[in-house]
Amino acid sequence: MSVPLAVTIGSALLGTAGSILAGDAQAGAARRQAELYDRQAAYINEKTDWELAVLNESLNRELAMLDAGRANEFAAQVRRKRLLAGTAISRTGKAGVRMEGSPMDALASSIAAVEQDLAVMRFNESFVRESMIRDVRLKSEAARIAQKYSVMSAGMSADAMRASAGDISTASLIRAGTTLLGHMGDYYLTK
Repeated sequence: MSVPLAVTIGSALLGTAGSILAGDAQAGAARRQAELYDRQAAYINEKTDWELAVLNESLNRELAMLDAGRANEFAAQVRRKRLLAGTAISRTGKAGVRMEGSPMDALASSIAAVEQDLAVMRFNESFVRESMIRDVRLKSEAARIAQKYSVMSAGMSADAMRASAGDISTASLIRAGTTLLGHMGDYYLTK
């Protein structure tokens, strides 16, 4: 075997091996990146689930505090308003006012106003409660949408990296083959 042939064969084999090794390294890097994207998607899922659990727990605490505080406040206001109505009735009776005519109409109107105030308080409490629940539901829905988008994006990136790894391996084999053929062609052309 002549020296030029040995050099050509050696060069062709080294170029071929180098192309294959470089392709394998790039494909490995793409697979590792795909794995990182998969981990990122899992992290996003865990983080969003945790954030939603904290949000729901916070809502439940606030609703419990709202219920306890409002129940006590509501009961105290009911007692005060009924006490005022009862006091007005007893003072009217004590003053010797008969149970007919304008004074009694005014008293009945006052009692009706108290009951109406209590009904408005109940409505406002339920409105505040529903508003808090609706706010948390909207935040939860927004978090889930963001989660789905982020996980989908990470998944698509991971899939793209896996596909890229396969393409890189194929390209490195083609590059190795062309390197080998190119060196062999050069040898035979110079011969």
